[in-house]
Amino acid sequence: MSSTVIFARNSNNNNNNAEQKTSLLRTGSDSSYGADDYDQDCYSDEDVFVDECNEDNASLSKPLMHARSRSRVRPCSRSKVTTRRPPCRCRYLVRPICCFLLLVSTLSTLMVLVLYMVGSFSGDSDNLKKNGKGSWQSTSGQWSSASDYGYLPFDKNVIGCSNVEVEDVWVVGLPKLTTESAIRLVDVNSDGELDIIFGFGTGVDGKNIPEVVCKIYFNNTFPCFGGVMALEGRTGKELWRHYSNHEVYGLNCNSDLNGDNVPDCLAGGRAGVFQVISGRDGTLIWDFGHQKAKNGIMNLYTAQFIRDLDGDGVLDVLAVHGGDPLQQPNSVYRLPGRIVIFSGKAGNVLRWVGVPDKRESYYSPQVYMLPGGTEMVIFGTGGETHPGSLWRISLSDLYAGKIERAQKIYGDDSKGVMTPPVLLDLTGDGVEDIVVPLFNSTVLAIDGLTMAVLWNYSFPSSESY
Repeated sequence: MSSTVIFARNSNNNNNNAEQKTSLLRTGSDSSYGADDYDQDCYSDEDVFVDECNEDNASLSKPLMHARSRSRVRPCSRSKVTTRRPPCRCRYLVRPICCFLLLVSTLSTLMVLVLYMVGSFSGDSDNLKKNGKGSWQSTSGQWSSASDYGYLPFDKNVIGCSNVEVEDVWVVGLPKLTTESAIRLVDVNSDGELDIIFGFGTGVDGKNIPEVVCKIYFNNTFPCFGGVMALEGRTGKELWRHYSNHEVYGLNCNSDLNGDNVPDCLAGGRAGVFQVISGRDGTLIWDFGHQKAKNGIMNLYTAQFIRDLDGDGVLDVLAVHGGDPLQQPNSVYRLPGRIVIFSGKAGNVLRWVGVPDKRESYYSPQVYMLPGGTEMVIFGTGGETHPGSLWRISLSDLYAGKIERAQKIYGDDSKGVMTPPVLLDLTGDGVEDIVVPLFNSTVLAIDGLTMAVLWNYSFPSSESY
């Protein structure tokens, strides 16, 4: 018996794809003995098997390795290789892309619809005109005043601002300065553009500060603890700077006291600072000084110009002098506030009186007119931790020193009245009414003629400064 081990392979080096059949092992004494012819076409590439087709004892033969599974084809035929392409992955992206496009189209449609509706409502709003007398003209050409609508003007074609764009015109840095002041707009240099005036502090304000501090930090300027500054409205360039003994935060620049046709400023601040400063160049017109009405501990707030009481041809000044920052919040020794009337021309005190309830005061006084020309002064008393009230008194009684004639408008048992009210005619009777925010979370509207409460509104857990 002889066995033949056959290894069949496809040679890559032969351009004609000739198949080489190599006999790896032949058993027997003679190489030609028992040699059987085999058909080369019966073998496929890379088949290893035992050729013993011509022997009778076929059961003794065993293949060297398991034959590969093949498709059912006729014997001695070549197997065909079928190429399978992987499924296209693009089909998994079709659904998300379609959903995204649907969402974008829906949002675009909604945006177009909103823009169309806004445009249809605001198309005629640019045609509204105001005649300067508290009346508005709608697209129908009819004039409407505040009284036509109860209290406030209203037109169905008027809509609110939906988009406001702001850009910097100029930015100015002010090293070593702080400010708690309101900004006042005055044409200081007469160039037709409103300029900016505000009060400031320097951070070194205090009691008995040595002069050497000003020499070191403010180039030998003394005093250097606060003041007032003017900046050009067009460029932000500093026009003038005035220094004072303490910080200035209360400014009123509504009237001209020195006759140069430029409004001057009433400047109030900490520790009794009160000055009148020229709006043109920042020079001092007059100062509170060391008059009897002054207390170096208490502050002054935003003062008011009032009519000429002393007959010198210049408007006079009304201010509140109060507050005691050195006492504890609930101390019974806190200093009571004072109401002071100054001569606008020279600065001497014409009259000063204490507030009727002997409470502290942080209030900026206000003046409004009753029918017949009577001027009424409004002021408040009390603080953050002390009870207080809102009062009114006629200017003539105040000038005469008759503070006992003051009328209490509203009182609170726990907190004071520190924020000045808004004065406007809500009832249409020609008299300004009083809308005042109280420190106890309440806003009151009070009839300026009868002192009756029109309405009130509360903001829980809040305070008003």
